[in-house]
Amino acid sequence: MTINRTTASFQVSGAELDLLQHEAAKHGVSKGVLARDYALRLIHMQLEDALVGQGAGGEKALVHTQIAGMERRVAATVGKLQDELEDVKAVLAVTVGMLDAFVGSWLVHTPEVPQALKAEYAQAAKARYEKILARVAGGVQSGDSVVARVHSLNAGV
Repeated sequence: MTINRTTASFQVSGAELDLLQHEAAKHGVSKGVLARDYALRLIHMQLEDALVGQGAGGEKALVHTQIAGMERRVAATVGKLQDELEDVKAVLAVTVGMLDAFVGSWLVHTPEVPQALKAEYAQAAKARYEKILARVAGGVQSGDSVVARVHSLNAGV
């Protein structure tokens, strides 16, 4: 029985040598084994690419397998993002419902300001609003928690 073997040598230096050493160490193989493996993979992929270009190759081809794997990963990522988007939509729907209930209740229980007092009320509301904004900004800058900021706003207003 005859075993056909050959030895190939090549020179790599600089950044390419660093890359080859890094990849070989990452995979736990020698630089020669890694270079041989990558060279053979490239040759096989080019042959399969030529076959696929001619309409041959089929579903067992390495290129097809790699593309199918990529498609599965993309589909899984899109599915996860869709689930997260649905969660955000649900929270938004609850928030809109709460805001709608608050505004409805506020309009029912808050009488309209008489025309003669509108300027005075508007000035007082603006001052209170600026006070709230200052407290929120102070809480954000100091790193207070949301709960602490809401509590301080409720206590001071």
